[in-house]
Amino acid sequence: MEELTFRDLVVLQRIEPGTVVEKFGVKINSSFFEAANILGTLKQKGYIDFKSSYPGPSEVEVTEVGARMLEVADEKAKEAVDELDLAILQDIVAGYQDSDVIKNELNIRSGDLAVHLHKLVKQDLASYAIKNIKISLSITEDGFKKVSAMPRKEKPSEEQIVIAGAPPAEVAESPALAEAAAPTAPAEPVKLDSSTKRKAKMEYYIENWKKNPMQLAVYVIGVLIVVACALTAVYFIFKR
Repeated sequence: MEELTFRDLVVLQRIEPGTVVEKFGVKINSSFFEAANILGTLKQKGYIDFKSSYPGPSEVEVTEVGARMLEVADEKAKEAVDELDLAILQDIVAGYQDSDVIKNELNIRSGDLAVHLHKLVKQDLASYAIKNIKISLSITEDGFKKVSAMPRKEKPSEEQIVIAGAPPAEVAESPALAEAAAPTAPAEPVKLDSSTKRKAKMEYYIENWKKNPMQLAVYVIGVLIVVACALTAVYFIFKR
C-alpha cells in the first residue's frame, strides 16, 4: 500500500478484459514505450500480470493485489471529505499539479495521497489529465467552492510595545552652551592707526623670517649692498 501511487490507480482503472500491451499506449495517451514502462512497474509491484500468446499480442490482466488496491480506493471514495482532502485541494488551488510535489509538501505517504486523490476525483472535487505517463491535477468548480468555504487563517496582529512610566525629562542646557549657541552680533570694522599698522607689519615680517631664515639673509645682504653703494657714491662726490 505504501508503494501505491495515484498514477497506479489511474492506469489500473484503464485495464479491461482483452487489454494488450501493444495497444495500451492509446488508453493512457502515451507512446508504446512509455506504456510498456509503466506496465512493467505495475508488474514489479504485483498489481498486474501478462498473458503471453505467442505469436499474438501480450494480454494484461489485473492481479488480486491490484484489484484489492482498486477496492480500497473505491471504498475510501465513499467517505466524507476530511482535513487531508481539504489540504490536498488547497495545494491544487495553489498551483501544485504534480502528485509527487503535493506528497512532499504535505509530507504524507504515497499510498494515502493516492486514495485521497482518487476520492476527490470520484466526488468531482478534482480532475486530472494524463499524457506521456505524466498526470496533471486541476481543481473543479465544486472543489474550488469547497476550498473557498474554509475559514481562512488570519495573520496575527503585530504586538505593540507600550512603555510604562513618564517620559524621560529633557536634559537642561547649560548656560555656557546656551551662550555659545546664541547668535552673536556682527563685529564692527576695526580702525588701525599708523603705529598699530607698523607693529602689525613688523610682527608679520618677523614671523615670516622665522619660517624662512634664508629670506632674512637675502634681505640683510640686499641692505648691505644698498648701503655700500650709497657710501661709494658719497665718496666719489666728496673726492671731486
